[in-house]
Amino acid sequence: MKYIRHALRLIRFKQWWLYKIGPALGIFLLFGTQKPGSADSGDITHMLLLTAALFTAAVFTSVSNDLADITSDRIAGKPNRLSGWSRRRATVLLAGILSAGMITGSLLPGTLLKCCYLLLWITWILYSVEPFRAKKRGLTGPLLDASGSHVIPCLMAVLLSGCDIQEHLLPVILTIVWSFLWGVRGIAWHQLYDFEHDRKSLIKTMPGVIGYDRTAQLVKKLLFPAETAIFTLLLTVLQPLLLAPLLVCMAIELTGDLNGAVPRSIVRPGGKNWLFLTDCYTLVMPLSTFLVKPASNLIMAGILIVFFYSGYSERI
Repeated sequence: MKYIRHALRLIRFKQWWLYKIGPALGIFLLFGTQKPGSADSGDITHMLLLTAALFTAAVFTSVSNDLADITSDRIAGKPNRLSGWSRRRATVLLAGILSAGMITGSLLPGTLLKCCYLLLWITWILYSVEPFRAKKRGLTGPLLDASGSHVIPCLMAVLLSGCDIQEHLLPVILTIVWSFLWGVRGIAWHQLYDFEHDRKSLIKTMPGVIGYDRTAQLVKKLLFPAETAIFTLLLTVLQPLLLAPLLVCMAIELTGDLNGAVPRSIVRPGGKNWLFLTDCYTLVMPLSTFLVKPASNLIMAGILIVFFYSGYSERI
């Protein structure tokens, strides 16, 4: 168990995986409700394949980002999980991750899915690694992070769900726009949280370019209203039945946890606050799909719960 906990810490499993992977798996289940009949073994296989693809990409993202941040973290006085690793050890680790990614990519059905998966890895390389290193290039960083964290995974989820893309073109477009806005809000929260560290290490993130308060106001007054409106429209078009759980979840989040210990925040970090609507996107959206297809989606919801047991138990 000690080695498992160390490995999970190394790949930041409890830090952000539920927040970034959960919505994509929820989108898979949401679009899956559009197919007639119950889910079959092929649907379950596709969900497991999507989980494996996002898992390997997330491991690469965590490790490559930590390796690329060693110097800047040392300047800022920020701890880094890989700072004590030798070059050889880090190379072996990356080689293993890349091999797992290649195997997973080869199992994805269709050229378009394989291209999306390759683009996902390229996005994270451009985000973290020199010479491009978009995370220090102001507004370019949030654009790439949002694409790699949410847009491409959600697009892969739609493709693997097996629904007719042409017939559901509007929901697909809404999914892409919503996932991008949600991704920008998430990375804005993270960059505001790391504002002082990034300033010390001379990394020009979005708050460093346009200012801390201006970043928060831009997200709060412009991006967040658009994000919630588009997500509501997406559910209205695909499954109006799921609007009820969404509204209940929003009401609960607006009042904070029942004990008031974890306040919600639209974008400003502080203390132990939690990004507003995270529970809706990662917990309520995927698990409420069994209301539409009880017998089949309950099985896939079970897979989701097993994968994110620790995160779900904390949220519940």
